[in-house]
Amino acid sequence: MKKKLLTLFISFFCLSVYAQDAETLPSKYLYADATVQISSDFVGSLSLGHSWGLGQKKRFVLGTGLRYSFFQGKDNKEFYSAPPEYFGKSDKQDTLTIASPSQSNIVLYISLSYRIKSKFEVGMNIDAVGYTFGSDKDAVYTGNGSSQATTASSNNVSALLIGANDIGMLSSEFYVQYHFNKKWSAKLGFAHTFTEFMTPTELQPGNDRFRGVSDGLVIGARYNIK
Repeated sequence: MKKKLLTLFISFFCLSVYAQDAETLPSKYLYADATVQISSDFVGSLSLGHSWGLGQKKRFVLGTGLRYSFFQGKDNKEFYSAPPEYFGKSDKQDTLTIASPSQSNIVLYISLSYRIKSKFEVGMNIDAVGYTFGSDKDAVYTGNGSSQATTASSNNVSALLIGANDIGMLSSEFYVQYHFNKKWSAKLGFAHTFTEFMTPTELQPGNDRFRGVSDGLVIGARYNIK
């Protein structure tokens, strides 16, 4: 999935070399954004962001903002040992199964995009630091060939620490955006979301954090406030 996202971004970025015009674009944007990630899980988000056009024609756009996200997982979704010494290693990671997992997140994100002419924009954004919260859930922990009932909590800091070192709920988007006019635009792309729950004690020696991964299509709309 990550290779597909990178390929999509590079392909559309290369198109910009052949699609430039003489128009100078706005240097600042204040906007509201709403997106939905479509997969076996649901992730919806609302954002308030500020971005700045860079370069002579203001085509490179660097931004930041606040994003609220809500996650609703599929029934009996499995979460796996989150620390890097366990995550992705089948012989070391244990499982936390939650019947109907859900959590919310408020986070500071960063974004980078490129405007192709005045209508199209290709870009990406990623959560950086925030806080994940939600009610406790009933769960089943499975490890060492046995299972036991437990609870799972969402209340924890979220932090982008690269790959398996990440903590909490974090999302990233790779997208193509079409600007209908100076106010309204729509986007289509791919999203990658980490979600994480904690057990009250270390049921797995040295670990009380369990991570789930959700990848899917993302659609959204943006309104430029000014």
